[in-house]
Amino acid sequence: MAKKLSSREVFMLIILVVLVVGSCWYMFFYTPLQNEILDIQAKSAQLDTDIATAAAKAAKMKSMQEE
Repeated sequence: MAKKLSSREVFMLIILVVLVVGSCWYMFFYTPLQNEILDIQAKSAQLDTDIATAAAKAAKMKSMQEE
């Protein structure tokens, strides 16, 4: 025979479910997305550096060809 839960117990179960769902969302969705964003930002910074290096090399080659 099932015992009817009091309103306090129902409230505590709802809080528990919300905390579990929030923790799962944080661990399985938010954290990996933040890590992926950081990786993409690092790759973007590296590409910006590569572009600046290539532009400097192109300018140097152009000035050497003009000599």
